Amino acid sequence: MSFARLPAAFKTLVAAIVYLGLAVPALASGEESRFEITPYAAYRVGGTFDDKNSDASLELREASAWGLVVNGRVQVDTEWEFLYSRQSTEIAASGLANPQALFDIDVDFLHFGGTYLFDGERVRPFVALTVGATRFSPGLPGFSARTYASASLGAGWKFRVGEHIGLRLEARGFGTLIDSSSRLFCASDGGGACLIVARGEVLYQWEARAGFSIRF
Repeated sequence: MSFARLPAAFKTLVAAIVYLGLAVPALASGEESRFEITPYAAYRVGGTFDDKNSDASLELREASAWGLVVNGRVQVDTEWEFLYSRQSTEIAASGLANPQALFDIDVDFLHFGGTYLFDGERVRPFVALTVGATRFSPGLPGFSARTYASASLGAGWKFRVGEHIGLRLEARGFGTLIDSSSRLFCASDGGGACLIVARGEVLYQWEARAGFSIRF
């Protein structure tokens, strides 16, 4: 994904964090960094479910994503983790009268959890587990967003580039709990019209991501 295509606010945040990382004076000898902020860019795939009304197979098209991870040190090998992630994509439906019917949708994750880091000097493998909520926001006027419980599991590497700067590479899977016969994207006027009546229980997505970290 091209950096130029990321939202302006996100690019400003990345620039500010990088500048801060270069400007922060060296910590006192022996003092450990307690917090880490990582803006990242990603590519996300997956997300398929069935529409009970039409028997169509619906999918979230693979697309770029971006987000922010905040970690706080608990012990030398454990951290708490706050995660926000957004993907702007489209829903594609097949098996309908118009197989090309598409509409835009934003998928947001807001999670909290923890990270376990394995031993290492400049490179530390890690695993992370978070729970929280997924919000689906259709890009159609008059139709409301829906929020569901979700969880994620990730694994990757943290590279120490400098005293306060690092690189984080990671693969992560997301699972969103969607009840069977759940009504998605209904008219906000309360008229009862809904775009999708989903059939299924869990919607899975996977992403690969990379980001620069600032520790302080």
